[in-house]
Amino acid sequence: MLLALNCALPGKRQAMAPLQEYRCTRLPYSRFERWATSAHGDVYVLAFAKPADRSAAIQVLRAKLKAANALSYDDVEGKEFLSELVGYLERGGLP
Repeated sequence: MLLALNCALPGKRQAMAPLQEYRCTRLPYSRFERWATSAHGDVYVLAFAKPADRSAAIQVLRAKLKAANALSYDDVEGKEFLSELVGYLERGGLP
């Protein structure tokens, strides 16, 4: 992940390549979000949304938190994780 954030991944076949493409090139947020919320991605990377896309990332994370609250079982760790990501972005996130 650090390599992707620093635009230093050795190739496009790396697991975090979409993160690097989004942060370092011109991958649109919509494609980045689709990857992050897919089975191949990781919702955690939404915490690294660009400043212009933070509100969209917050909305996605809040929607996931709302869905987690509606589950019949209580996933406390998952809810705390999503809440922390929202808080991080609301406080400014990564420049």
